Amino acid sequence: MKPLWTLSGGGDNTFPIIVGVAPVNAFPQFNGQVQFTAKVFGNKDQAVTWSIDPPLGSIDQTGLYTAPDAGSTINVAVKACSQLDSARCATAAVTLPAVPFSAVMAGFTD
Repeated sequence: MKPLWTLSGGGDNTFPIIVGVAPVNAFPQFNGQVQFTAKVFGNKDQAVTWSIDPPLGSIDQTGLYTAPDAGSTINVAVKACSQLDSARCATAAVTLPAVPFSAVMAGFTD
């Protein structure tokens, strides 16, 4: 009898695909970058599709998120979905500063 769950298998549809993403939270400055990674458990195929919502900044297919140069929305969801089963996704949170760092620093003088 096969065990119900195993981490060494995958690809034979005996258990569900689970997607994990790291880091779970990121706090880049405007124009900053964060490298996200995804792991697909339950299958040998590690391919994921990356997306962001709202579309503030950009993310490439390696998981590299680039924050916008400014904006009013300060929370962005980064999502990685298995290419084998697009319903299997993991989400991370990006929190952008409310004001660009350079604008805050401009108020300080020696």
